Amino acid sequence: MRTRWSRGEPDVSVVIPVVERHGDLAQLYGEFAAELARLGLTAEFIFVVDEHLRGAVPALREIQALAEQPIDVVLLGGPFGESAALTTGFNRARAERIVTLASYFQVEPVGLGAALQALDEGADLVAGRRHPRIDSPFNRLQTRLFHGIVHQLTHTGFHDLSCGFKVMRRRVARELSLYGGLHRFIPLLALHRGFAVREIPLPQRREDCATRYFGRPPTWDGCSTSSTSSSSPGSLARRCASSGCWGPASSRSASRSISWPCSKRFSSPPASRTAPCCCSACCSWCWACRRSRWA
Repeated sequence: MRTRWSRGEPDVSVVIPVVERHGDLAQLYGEFAAELARLGLTAEFIFVVDEHLRGAVPALREIQALAEQPIDVVLLGGPFGESAALTTGFNRARAERIVTLASYFQVEPVGLGAALQALDEGADLVAGRRHPRIDSPFNRLQTRLFHGIVHQLTHTGFHDLSCGFKVMRRRVARELSLYGGLHRFIPLLALHRGFAVREIPLPQRREDCATRYFGRPPTWDGCSTSSTSSSSPGSLARRCASSGCWGPASSRSASRSISWPCSKRFSSPPASRTAPCCCSACCSWCWACRRSRWA
């Protein structure tokens, strides 16, 4: 007979934003839950689902019904993106240690032990680095170009800011102010606030080897030229997120379109429209990014 979980404070909270695409969520949950059990840790899983991926909710309810750990499934009231989803998950997390994962496999679960050990050794945030990389040469070229620019502007040594695997103390998560595209720069933001940040190599999963495309938005020139006047990691991350630099291209059916976080000048919804959600985690830019929704 399975041992049912209690509602006491778990050792680890696992936050998984389901906002752009997702893989086999049951397998993702099963493998990471098994690794945490092998390490002798209790855990809770928090899935935060963007509205346009509400089709994932029935599968998550099935996982929830069979799980040995507490599982929360949160459906956002609109297409608010990964920063809002992470903030919602952080606010619901009960453990002192928080793990974030992408909603598809990026790294092997065996890296959990090393990341948690680094936290115990004094780090406040541990960022995963997919290494060695086994995906396409084109993906690796894009990654090197992007991080080369980040290194020049911030004088930091991160190699894989786009990896969704992170382990942090709860106080770090609560101090992060995420909006727009800032979820991509969490290690820089934590470093800017004085927290101890480490990056550790983790084996990359084969499911993460599909070729991805990153575009150059029109606002990149303004972002890169203005960054020289204030090149701290936190200020650069906020400038890049608000101006939309290096947004990912997403494939939709037969056509490929590129979507960017919008400019700050679109700071409020159209006067004749009402918000689909009053969640405090929702940021102002989402109104302009999704303004066609109410057109």
